[in-house]
Formats: sequence, C-alpha cells, structure tokens
Amino acid sequence: MKDSRGSQNLSSIVLQNLSQSLQWLTGTASAALDVISHRYHNGTYTLIQKFTESIQKAVESPVTGEEGREVMRLYEEITGQIDRQPKRC
Repeated sequence: MKDSRGSQNLSSIVLQNLSQSLQWLTGTASAALDVISHRYHNGTYTLIQKFTESIQKAVESPVTGEEGREVMRLYEEITGQIDRQPKRC
C-alpha cells in the first residue's frame, strides 16, 4: 500500500514485519520440535543410514565408491584449509 507521496504507509510496513516475524517463529519452533523429537537428521546422517541399510539388506548403495571417495577428498581438503587458518580469539 502506498500513499499519495509514493512511500509505503506505516500499517503496510508493520504488517510485513509481523508476517516475517511469524514465519521465522513458526519455522524455529518447528525445527526445535523436530530436534527434540529426534526427527531431524542432517544430510550426512541420512546418507550414512541409507548406506548402512544397503549393506544390511544387500541392496544397491545410495552412492558409488567413486562418489564416496570424492566426497571424502573434498571433506579433507576443506577441513585442511580450515585447520591452516590462524585461530581467532
């Protein structure tokens, strides 16, 4: 909503801010409940779980050996770069 001067009126700005705040609050509450109820798992956890299941059930792995080696190579490269950075206080 704009007034005659072309700027947003105060009520429109307030409503937009309240809407964003409510979205952040509900998203945060939802994520917190997922963590508390042990329903939240990051991608690495899910991938390891699926890999373990593939071994136990003798089915195809979610990633190939080559893909797994590439992920580990990148992981080691990234952590190596982090380790070489000066420590901050």
